[in-house]
Amino acid sequence: MAAENTRNIVAETEFTVPTMSSEASADAVLAALELVPGVRDATARMRKKRVSVRYEPGRVGEQQLKHALTQAGYPVVA
Repeated sequence: MAAENTRNIVAETEFTVPTMSSEASADAVLAALELVPGVRDATARMRKKRVSVRYEPGRVGEQQLKHALTQAGYPVVA
């Protein structure tokens, strides 16, 4: 039952992705995040080079999200 409760907790974070400069790169960023278990949804704002991510903190953390983006060729800046 405790594990079930942690799945209901959703956090949100936002990252700056300087190399996200086209619709194709925004799609690639979203695709990379969607592959991460625990990501509920993500929204890219290409013009601002920002991506918002809603995720389950009991399953994935911000460092894992950053790592997924870096592995896909889209490193995050602080």
